[in-house]
Amino acid sequence: MLFNVFGWMLQIERSQNEWRAYHPSNDGKRRPSSLVIPEFIKEEELIQYLTDIFHENASALHPEVLKVR
Repeated sequence: MLFNVFGWMLQIERSQNEWRAYHPSNDGKRRPSSLVIPEFIKEEELIQYLTDIFHENASALHPEVLKVR
């Protein structure tokens, strides 16, 4: 899943009962994120979780977290 988190992109995957987050690049590569998402967070709760964690990054230009795909 790909999210626009207040203007920057974050890719999140579920792997063996844990969430893994990555910073994607334009050339198709990605690097691991230091973001820790508790395993009990459900997929439908990710937007709210990301909003809660990164709300200080909100701006008039990027006021919300959006699921891109």
